Amino acid sequence: MINFNADTNAQRAANGDLLTDLHTEWTAAAGPVLTEGGRARLGRALAEVHHGGPVKRSEAAPILCDVLTDLFHSADGHLSPTGLLSAACAELRATAPMTGDPLDLGEDGRPGRTASALASVLDYADLCGFRLENLAVLAHTKWSDEVEAERFAHIRATRRR
Repeated sequence: MINFNADTNAQRAANGDLLTDLHTEWTAAAGPVLTEGGRARLGRALAEVHHGGPVKRSEAAPILCDVLTDLFHSADGHLSPTGLLSAACAELRATAPMTGDPLDLGEDGRPGRTASALASVLDYADLCGFRLENLAVLAHTKWSDEVEAERFAHIRATRRR
């Protein structure tokens, strides 16, 4: 279950883990190749799980930004947001939208599955008419600010001891 009140990076990462697991399950059920628009439908479904209900295109940008941010937190320590975005964009550029784990990233393949989930969210964002670069920058900035705030709080607490 998505934690709608996630206020720590670990909670955001857990949300991203859940979204990655759902995406992996859904792509396995979809078969080896997605139909036209199939990847975007998966991205929309992830946004709806994250939001807790239907997502209107006119209100999707901040929700999609949060989904991307949670996926960045999920991959933290395995792959940087820039690396994750690069892998997702490579998957989007693939000739046929394959399902499963086309990207062999990380020892257990999890970063590749997270990049695949991110590619679906980006495909839905593109369908909604959002500039992917802007959405990615917003999500990266949000992730970076959250990571830095937690690091700063930890250092401040350590110095007070």
